[in-house]
This record gives sequence, structure tokens and C-alpha cells, in this order.
Amino acid sequence: MLQLRKRTFPRRRRVQKTLHHAEALNIFRKDVKLAAEWINGTFPELSQYLEPSQQKLLFRNFYMKWTVFEPAYLAVLLGKPNTYHLPTGDVVDEVGIYYTRHLGTPPSYSLDEVSRIFSPYWTDFRNTLVDPVIDSKLSIHEFLLLCSIFLFDVGLDGQSEECIQFCQKSREELFRELNAVCKQLCDSKSSENYCIRFAQNMLLLPAIQRGIDVFEEELQLGGLYKLISTSTDDWYAMVNGPSFERSQLGIESS
Repeated sequence: MLQLRKRTFPRRRRVQKTLHHAEALNIFRKDVKLAAEWINGTFPELSQYLEPSQQKLLFRNFYMKWTVFEPAYLAVLLGKPNTYHLPTGDVVDEVGIYYTRHLGTPPSYSLDEVSRIFSPYWTDFRNTLVDPVIDSKLSIHEFLLLCSIFLFDVGLDGQSEECIQFCQKSREELFRELNAVCKQLCDSKSSENYCIRFAQNMLLLPAIQRGIDVFEEELQLGGLYKLISTSTDDWYAMVNGPSFERSQLGIESS
């Protein structure tokens, strides 16, 4: 994924830039395709065993969670828990600017007013997801395993029985691997119980869903105050990503 992003988002500068909503949305429109390519390259069994419509269903669910979980993990990893990190390496750390700088006309609300409206959501996001990630002290291996677990989610609307069985089997294998990783990490830290570490990892899965709830509420509020033009429906349409047909993903038929 990192190599795909480097090719798509070349860094001609080394200084991070604070972005506004429209810029962030343009980045996600490109990144969603990279994520689909990454997922299909990492898990070729998806295209081998599932219909394109089921692959698309899993990817949409995955990418929504990825857009809140990866920034939370990067915020902790880089020691900047109050920032939202974008796929380009740029950040969002000023609420007022994020919701007003992209507007063609002066906003109806001052920067201070916008900050008062939206800051509680940013605080809620930190409390809901960033702080639990801090407490968990995730390794990169644990982070990637959790991402894989929510890729193979079950109980989704429109999910076929075949897809559910496929995902359940994949999740069982991933849970076993995550348990082994937690045990290995705790063996080198005699004071930590691996069962507790595993449980902390598991508690992040519902925390990620709550992070999405905060994100969706923020989108709805931005539309209500006419500070952004992207509704939750628009966002989900973008997150649908490619059609997952082999020709579109550049996968050659065997």
C-alpha cells in the first residue's frame, strides 16, 4: 500500500500541509482505488471464491473502517494524537480551516464558530478511537491483523451465505494468528498477560465502528451548515470503489 501511494502521491516537499475538506476528498477519491488494488493483491482468494458484488460489499465496509482506523493508528505512531493523517502524509489539525478554506465565498460562520460546532466531534473521535489505540500499544502486526479481520466482516446487508462462510473461516484463522502474536509479544514482557492484550485488541473492533458513527454525524452536520457539499450518500458512493471486475482491476484471466 505504501508503494502504491508513493507512486500516486509523490512527495515533492517534506513539510506536511494542513488540508481542507475538498482537498481531503480528492485524495480519498484516488486512495480508494489504491486500497482496492492493495486488498486484491494481498488477498487473491477474494476474487477466486467470491462474486464481484460480494467483493465490493466487503471492500465498502472495509474502507470506511480503514479511513478512521489508519489515521488513529498513525496519530499514535507519530505522536500527534490530535491530528487526522491523510494518505498523502498531510494532516488535518485545524477544524475551522478544514471546513471553511475550500469555500468559494466567505462562510456564514466565523472560524471560531465553526471550531465550536465541530471540535466536540474531533474530541469524541479521539476519546472513541485514538485513546483506545494509545492504550493498546498496537504493533504493526496487530494493526494489520485487525484490518484483515474487519475486511472479512459478517452480518452485512446483502451478504450471501457463501460469503459469510468464507469470511467466518478467514476470521477464525486471523483470530488464531492474532492470539499467537499477542502471546509472542507478551513473552518478551513478563509483566503483561497476553489474554488481556488480546482482549484489548478485540475491543478496538467496536471502537472502530463507533469512530465511523462519529464521522457520519460530522458529515451530516457539515451538510446542514452548508460548509461541505458531501453527504453521507455521496461518501458511500465514492467508497464503493471499483466494480471488482477483473478487467478493471488489471487482473489477467487465467
